[in-house]
Amino acid sequence: LSIRRQRQMCIRDRPKTDSLTAMLAGSVIDSATNQPISGVELTLVDIDSDEGETPVCMTDKHGRFRFRDLPVIQERQVELVANKSGYEVSRNHVWLGTDHFPVTFIKQSHE
Repeated sequence: LSIRRQRQMCIRDRPKTDSLTAMLAGSVIDSATNQPISGVELTLVDIDSDEGETPVCMTDKHGRFRFRDLPVIQERQVELVANKSGYEVSRNHVWLGTDHFPVTFIKQSHE
């Protein structure tokens, strides 16, 4: 089975809808420098959009990300996977509705 991915713009305004939705936001930093990392792809593994697509988001130039218009799920943690070339894949479990979730990235070792 192929998973369709929904590319969502981070930190963008979308039209308001009548249905209730959840969000998830935070930032990604380098573990060694504490500097924000842009261009990180973030995927929510344990949830699908209303259209049955896997939510995907990219960090902006300040390392920030925001998933909007996610289905409301009561008391549900989701797996947030962050990926960028040159860094180890980061996997975190986070509650929907969190608005300042920090993701720390570790550079891959070149042994």
